[in-house]
Amino acid sequence: MKKGDKLLILLIFILSIFSYGFIYLNGDKEGGRYISLQVNGEEVKRLTFTSGEEPYVYRLQTEYGLNVVEVVGNKVHLIEADCPDKLCIKQGFIEKTGEVIVCIPNKMVLEIKSDDLDKELDGINY
Repeated sequence: MKKGDKLLILLIFILSIFSYGFIYLNGDKEGGRYISLQVNGEEVKRLTFTSGEEPYVYRLQTEYGLNVVEVVGNKVHLIEADCPDKLCIKQGFIEKTGEVIVCIPNKMVLEIKSDDLDKELDGINY
């Protein structure tokens, strides 16, 4: 490998780090986001994010079961569910548009959505 090749690799690496930082810092920080609670495919409640770190709790009791949602600042997670495996609770916090928490036994989906259609994601690739 020549000196020019090493310089090119370093330049591409630095450019990719700056690109990632720009996308991470400038994405999803605008308003218009909300939390959609869906049961059996139908939205039953829209929750809003809090402006500070003061959390609030919403209890969703349906014919399929109980789910308790906690909103802390611009993050949301499930703190209680009466499903047998509790995998929905173990998913932790979500905070970006398009992220979801699913509780299959209770037929509940918690999804972060945006009013701005330009900010909606077409898909997520990991």
